[in-house]
Amino acid sequence: MANIVEIFPSLQGEGLYAGVSTLFIRFSGCNLNCSYCDTEDAREKRERFTVTKEDGSLLEFLNPVTPEKLVEILRENYDFTYFPQLALTGGEPLLHASFLKEFLPKLSYPGEVLLETNGTLPDKLNEVLNSVDIISQDFKLKPFIAEDCFTLHREFLQEASRKKVYVKMVISPEVQDSEFNGAINEIALVNSKIPLILQPVMPINYSLDFLFQKQKMALKKLWDVRIIPQVHKLLQLK
Repeated sequence: MANIVEIFPSLQGEGLYAGVSTLFIRFSGCNLNCSYCDTEDAREKRERFTVTKEDGSLLEFLNPVTPEKLVEILRENYDFTYFPQLALTGGEPLLHASFLKEFLPKLSYPGEVLLETNGTLPDKLNEVLNSVDIISQDFKLKPFIAEDCFTLHREFLQEASRKKVYVKMVISPEVQDSEFNGAINEIALVNSKIPLILQPVMPINYSLDFLFQKQKMALKKLWDVRIIPQVHKLLQLK
């Protein structure tokens, strides 16, 4: 069984697939504590979770939920035709890896399943790798997080690269060049053709030259480096 925060339809707002019509399942709980987190309410377990239907109406269901019940909820309330992607997000969805391993084959989603993860649980990834299509892996930098995640990120990315994968990296002027270059080297060691999305901390109240310089630095080692802000925030979407 798993603890859910919410299920809702929206546009993908981050990363390589920004703008894609997406059905989101937000799981509760996280193993990290990032200073820029915009889903802090997903850290704690809830007695109930909400389901936002396509017409905007809300339903509530009890936590925790079984794989069978979650499949039933999704099939009864959404037409998958209109959502090319199903996004597993959080919190950190891989804290529910055993649940996902059972749930995803039962759901048999007709589109692509996108896993959004902080990239620090490589062992958990192995449990669900065969059931997801795309992996969006965060690469955490200081000063946004106290832990040094570089080794875990590299191990995770090595496993994730067996699927379609891209890396998201939140940046602001507080990020030191040494930290940034170290992260770029880790990605390049796995595969220099893995796309990197530089995601500026919002609001962008600093010079865009900073972003362009970081992009140029990354392009010395990587083939595909894009600057993509959080589109859902720009459009004032969920």
